[in-house]
Amino acid sequence: MRRQFAVTFVSKADRPLCISKESWPAEDGTFPLGWEGTVLSTSAGSLHPKAALTAYCPGGCGEVRIDAGQQLKASVAYSAFGDAEAIAADPQRSLAFPAYPYYCRR
Repeated sequence: MRRQFAVTFVSKADRPLCISKESWPAEDGTFPLGWEGTVLSTSAGSLHPKAALTAYCPGGCGEVRIDAGQQLKASVAYSAFGDAEAIAADPQRSLAFPAYPYYCRR
Protein backbone atom coordinates (compact mmCIF):
# COMPACT_ATOMS: atom_id res chain seq x y z
CA MET A 1 0.00 0.00 0.00
CA ARG A 2 1.38 3.41 -0.99
CA ARG A 3 1.65 5.81 1.90
CA GLN A 4 1.28 9.02 -0.08
CA PHE A 5 -1.12 11.32 -1.88
CA ALA A 6 -0.61 12.08 -5.58
CA VAL A 7 -0.74 15.77 -6.47
CA THR A 8 -0.99 17.12 -10.03
CA PHE A 9 -0.98 20.78 -11.05
CA VAL A 10 -2.11 21.47 -14.64
CA SER A 11 -1.21 24.82 -16.17
CA LYS A 12 -3.86 26.43 -18.36
CA ALA A 13 -1.72 29.56 -18.74
CA ASP A 14 -0.16 30.75 -21.98
CA ARG A 15 3.22 31.45 -20.39
CA PRO A 16 5.37 29.76 -17.72
CA LEU A 17 4.10 29.63 -14.14
CA CYS A 18 6.15 29.23 -10.98
CA ILE A 19 5.35 27.89 -7.52
CA SER A 20 7.65 28.53 -4.56
CA LYS A 21 9.69 25.51 -3.48
CA GLU A 22 8.46 26.07 0.07
CA SER A 23 4.88 25.32 -1.02
CA TRP A 24 5.57 22.34 -3.32
CA PRO A 25 6.53 18.87 -2.04
CA ALA A 26 10.16 17.79 -2.27
CA GLU A 27 11.03 14.58 -4.14
CA ASP A 28 10.70 12.57 -0.92
CA GLY A 29 7.12 13.83 -0.40
CA THR A 30 7.93 16.20 2.46
CA PHE A 31 7.83 19.99 2.65
CA PRO A 32 11.30 21.42 3.32
CA LEU A 33 10.10 24.16 5.65
CA GLY A 34 6.70 22.78 6.60
CA TRP A 35 3.88 24.33 4.60
CA GLU A 36 0.97 25.56 6.65
CA GLY A 37 -1.25 25.86 3.56
CA THR A 38 -1.52 22.09 3.21
CA VAL A 39 -3.86 20.38 5.67
CA LEU A 40 -4.52 16.68 6.23
CA SER A 41 -7.95 16.01 7.73
CA THR A 42 -8.28 12.79 9.72
CA SER A 43 -10.84 11.37 12.10
CA ALA A 44 -8.61 12.67 14.93
CA GLY A 45 -8.49 16.23 13.55
CA SER A 46 -6.42 18.39 11.23
CA LEU A 47 -2.66 18.05 10.77
CA HIS A 48 -0.12 20.35 9.12
CA PRO A 49 3.10 19.00 7.61
CA LYS A 50 6.19 18.86 9.77
CA ALA A 51 9.20 20.84 8.60
CA ALA A 52 11.87 18.57 7.09
CA LEU A 53 14.55 21.28 7.39
CA THR A 54 15.02 24.19 9.73
CA ALA A 55 16.97 26.35 7.29
CA TYR A 56 15.89 29.85 6.37
CA CYS A 57 16.23 31.06 2.80
CA PRO A 58 16.41 34.87 2.60
CA GLY A 59 14.23 35.86 -0.34
CA GLY A 60 12.78 32.34 -0.66
CA CYS A 61 14.19 28.90 -1.45
CA GLY A 62 13.63 29.05 -5.18
CA GLU A 63 10.88 28.13 -7.58
CA VAL A 64 9.41 25.17 -9.38
CA ARG A 65 8.66 26.07 -13.00
CA ILE A 66 5.71 24.79 -15.05
CA ASP A 67 5.80 25.56 -18.76
CA ALA A 68 2.63 26.81 -20.45
CA GLY A 69 0.08 24.03 -20.89
CA GLN A 70 2.17 21.46 -18.99
CA GLN A 71 1.57 19.59 -15.75
CA LEU A 72 3.59 19.20 -12.60
CA LYS A 73 3.29 16.01 -10.54
CA ALA A 74 4.42 15.27 -7.01
CA SER A 75 3.53 13.14 -4.04
CA VAL A 76 2.84 14.10 -0.45
CA ALA A 77 4.01 11.43 1.98
CA TYR A 78 1.74 10.51 4.87
CA SER A 79 4.87 10.64 7.03
CA ALA A 80 5.12 14.40 6.34
CA PHE A 81 2.23 14.72 8.83
CA GLY A 82 3.26 12.14 11.44
CA ASP A 83 2.66 8.39 11.82
CA ALA A 84 2.24 7.07 8.26
CA GLU A 85 0.75 3.77 9.44
CA ALA A 86 -1.94 5.47 11.53
CA ILE A 87 -2.78 7.85 8.69
CA ALA A 88 -2.98 4.97 6.19
CA ALA A 89 -5.39 3.12 8.49
CA ASP A 90 -7.72 6.12 8.84
CA PRO A 91 -10.60 5.82 6.33
CA GLN A 92 -11.45 9.52 6.73
CA ARG A 93 -8.13 10.97 5.58
CA SER A 94 -8.28 13.71 2.98
CA LEU A 95 -5.74 16.25 1.81
CA ALA A 96 -6.38 19.94 1.12
CA PHE A 97 -3.52 21.14 -1.04
CA PRO A 98 -3.82 24.74 -2.25
CA ALA A 99 -1.46 25.83 -5.02
CA TYR A 100 -0.45 29.46 -5.43
CA PRO A 101 1.16 29.79 -8.86
CA TYR A 102 2.37 33.06 -10.27
CA TYR A 103 3.89 34.12 -13.58
CA CYS A 104 7.62 33.45 -13.57
CA ARG A 105 9.79 36.55 -13.54
CA ARG A 106 12.16 35.13 -16.14
